[in-house]
Amino acid sequence: MTAVTMHQLERRAIRCRYGTKRVAKAVLIAAVPPLMLKTPANPGGTPMSVFDGLRASVQADRSQFWMNLALPFYGYNRPGAKVSQGVIQEFWLQGQMTGFPGAYFCIKAFSETDQTEDLKKFDIPTLIIQGTDDQIVPYTDASLLQHQAHQGLNPEAHPWRPGRSVHDAQGPNQPGLARVFQSLSMTASQGLPQMHAT
Repeated sequence: MTAVTMHQLERRAIRCRYGTKRVAKAVLIAAVPPLMLKTPANPGGTPMSVFDGLRASVQADRSQFWMNLALPFYGYNRPGAKVSQGVIQEFWLQGQMTGFPGAYFCIKAFSETDQTEDLKKFDIPTLIIQGTDDQIVPYTDASLLQHQAHQGLNPEAHPWRPGRSVHDAQGPNQPGLARVFQSLSMTASQGLPQMHAT
């Protein structure tokens, strides 16, 4: 079972509701943290003002919002980044297809949903992958906290490009995913997650 970014909200809900009898392994790729929002219990989280700004941008000009968000989402605003206009247009299209309600209300869903207890229920080999230069979901308040929810396994880093360069042939797709599933196979009997920084 693989969950990417916000899809992991649904995957975790399914896993916690129905158990893991029919799931052998799991992979969380650039998944949102146990809780993105900054609270007294999560002081390293993102302030509410940031999410209010996202909502305001969606309401003001949803189309331009997706075009602007694509740059930090894929790390295209970093020096030396190889920008793909095709990827930007694909990102814009997917965002526009969600419609206004989905684009607006999902901000509350991914920022304010506390998934701490769901994480603690993971009892299958789980691989956690995230770029250390992720500008959308802070690495220190996401993968590191996900890893801390499962004690007893040390992090492991792979030299993949930072950010969310999933369309990059040198990113996690090739040959990284081969290492990912090899790692899962090696740890299948442990029942514990591994964490890979990308």
